[in-house]
Amino acid sequence: MKRDYGKITVIVPIYNTEILFLEKCIESILKQTYNNIEVILSCDGATKECIECCQKYGENDKRIKIVIKENSGVSTARNIGIELATGEWIMFVDSDDWISEDCCEVLYKGIQSENTEVVIGQLALYKENEIVKINYRNKTNDIISTQNTKKELIESLFKDFDCRYMYIEGINSKIYKRQFLIENNIRFNTDLKVGEDVSFNYIAYMCAEQIVYLNKPVYIYRIHAESVSIKFDEKLIYKYSDFLGYLKNLFDKYDNNNQIYDLFVIRQVEKIIRKTKKKKQLKNILEMQPYRESIKNVPLTILNPKRKLLVIFLRHKKFALVKALMKI
Repeated sequence: MKRDYGKITVIVPIYNTEILFLEKCIESILKQTYNNIEVILSCDGATKECIECCQKYGENDKRIKIVIKENSGVSTARNIGIELATGEWIMFVDSDDWISEDCCEVLYKGIQSENTEVVIGQLALYKENEIVKINYRNKTNDIISTQNTKKELIESLFKDFDCRYMYIEGINSKIYKRQFLIENNIRFNTDLKVGEDVSFNYIAYMCAEQIVYLNKPVYIYRIHAESVSIKFDEKLIYKYSDFLGYLKNLFDKYDNNNQIYDLFVIRQVEKIIRKTKKKKQLKNILEMQPYRESIKNVPLTILNPKRKLLVIFLRHKKFALVKALMKI
């Protein structure tokens, strides 16, 4: 018989979510086949309609806790959930997404021992009214505990599709041992406007004694016009440099491979080039320290041919060639 590892607290930060999406999210949590859960609905400057929706479900299900506060950001909303949680495990669900009905059960069954501190499930994408399954490169369930396997996991966090573990940067489709988060003081950085989930996971992965990776989709991520990952916001490009600066400090603290950090920055540079139309604006952005330093320092030997050309063009300020290359 499997040992009882306890309750799962599901934390849902809520801002201005469309009611139909919010209802689907909450109902998917309440219908879990694993019943030993509590649900914290953290209303962070949420609309009256969102609050009333949460209260409707709270009146009928005692597993629900509702937090109502002025808007101070998703990181604060999640941190409050961590502090209020009474479960042994913590899970995060965004209010416009939903989870499979066996999500908590699958992740719970992934716990291998008292040493397990993070369990990673997979996600599927909901796009244009259709659930799209992702072709994950790794087809096995893995226990990550040695230095070598953890190194591969960390590299996968910052590389793109040429890696063993895909889509592990987000905090969704995972459970974290609450005591582990508390003892290591792992929280979301409230000063960051982007990248707070990547930095949270980097610290968690570095500190964890044992991580379990499951090859099963349990979380459905909704892609729509208002998704932060798609929506272009010029101000966020500048805020992203704050995240990269914070991330560099984390790399220095945990003595990790700075080549991987530089490669990650180059990936962000590619996104900036695609989104920035004005040449002068692009030059100003790439002169910001995180981008400038990584363009200068990244070894060409770790780059694929296209990225190698990109970095060479950037080092020589050939912006017309840069834009032409990114259209290929």
